[in-house]
Amino acid sequence: MKGDTPIAPATIDQWTDAELDAFLTEKRERRLRAFKIYEEAEAERKETRNQKLAQMLTKQCEMFRKELAQLDRVLEKLENRALKIRATKIEME
Repeated sequence: MKGDTPIAPATIDQWTDAELDAFLTEKRERRLRAFKIYEEAEAERKETRNQKLAQMLTKQCEMFRKELAQLDRVLEKLENRALKIRATKIEME
């Protein structure tokens, strides 16, 4: 840039069109790089969250399966108890 020194930097109104375009292009590219880094970080965060949610879902399904098995055992006991009650009633008659 013409007239650009550390002591007396050039002002925007002293820049040529090409210099101004180069400046804006560089700023756009920097912003795009930063946005890409943000997008990557966001994608990683979502992936990590999805993995955690998948683990939670797996754990909940396993707990459900165990509780369902417990329920089956309790229902079997109740059915046996009902049969004993009916048998006892028949004996009482």
